[in-house]
Amino acid sequence: MDIFTPDEPTTSEPTSEPTTSTTTTPEPTTTSSTTSTTTSEPTIQNTYEVSTEVSTQNTYGIVYPNSRPIYNIPDYYNNMIKVSMGDISVSMSILGYYETSDTINKVLNWYITKLTSMGYYIVEYIPPVKISSPYGVYEYSYVIFEKGDYGIGIWAVRDPIEGRTIYWIGEIFVE
Repeated sequence: MDIFTPDEPTTSEPTSEPTTSTTTTPEPTTTSSTTSTTTSEPTIQNTYEVSTEVSTQNTYGIVYPNSRPIYNIPDYYNNMIKVSMGDISVSMSILGYYETSDTINKVLNWYITKLTSMGYYIVEYIPPVKISSPYGVYEYSYVIFEKGDYGIGIWAVRDPIEGRTIYWIGEIFVE
C-alpha cells in the first residue's frame, strides 16, 4: 500500500485476546436526511483522550518489518503516552502493540523514512532517553507525525530484562 489514508485499513487477526483498558472518546455527531449525511468532528480543547483498546482491524500497512503483535501490555506503558502528549489537543486510539529485537533507533528511523515519504511531517520527536530502574536501564522515545488533521504516533521502549523493543502505533486526530 503506497498511500496511507484512514480509508484503506488492512486486516490482521489477533493470536490471543487483547487485555484492554479504555477511555471514552467523544463520538462524532451525525445528521441524516433523505439525500445526504453530514458528519462533524467533536472539538477537544487543551486535552487528550486516549483509548487503549487495541484495534486488531487496521494498521494501515505500516507495521515495522521483523516485529510481531503483542497483547498483554503493562498499564505503565500507557502512562508514557500521556506524559509525552503534553499540551497537544488530540483524540487518539491505539492501533496495535508490537515487539522486535531491533533497537529503538532502528524502529523509529524506519517510521520516519516511511511516513515522511508518504507526505507526513514530524510534529514532535524525542530522541531515546535512558530511564534507570531497579531492573536495569530502559530506553524510551517517540515520534508524532501529522498530515492535515490526522496523525500517527509511534512510542517505543527498550526492555533491558527481555532485550526487546516494545512499540505501539497510535492513530491521532489533531484538532
